[in-house]
Amino acid sequence: MRALFICTILGICFAVVSAIKCYNCDSLHDPRCNQYFSPEGVEQVDCDELEMPKYLEKYERRLPATGCMTKIHEGVEGYRFFIRRTCYYGDIDNTEEACEAEDPYVFFRDTLSCDVCNDDLCNTNTATKTSAGAMAVIITIFGTYLLGL
Repeated sequence: MRALFICTILGICFAVVSAIKCYNCDSLHDPRCNQYFSPEGVEQVDCDELEMPKYLEKYERRLPATGCMTKIHEGVEGYRFFIRRTCYYGDIDNTEEACEAEDPYVFFRDTLSCDVCNDDLCNTNTATKTSAGAMAVIITIFGTYLLGL
């Protein structure tokens, strides 16, 4: 029973301390980042190591990275859309501020859609990802099995 408790605590700690990872790209500088997203070779970032967006500087403290974001704007000359995939900071249930913030490259274009998700590398529609919570359960079960319980 004690081993099960230890495995559970370790699994929870892993889920809590692991920073979220997101794709970080824009379709103006990387054609793989467009509406037909191709994740192979696209930058993946640990969001706790990425600089926060300028619109959050008013809070005068670092907000935790809580998810990944995909914003689609009207396109610029020669492009149908401008798409940015990056980290999301703050309340995952209140995305209005982030979704309405101007993009530094296309601040003059309207935002067509904005999606926020909270699993690693979820800012794509091409693959299913395992969440940190699911990983904690897997670690608990595997640890229990290894300890022979």
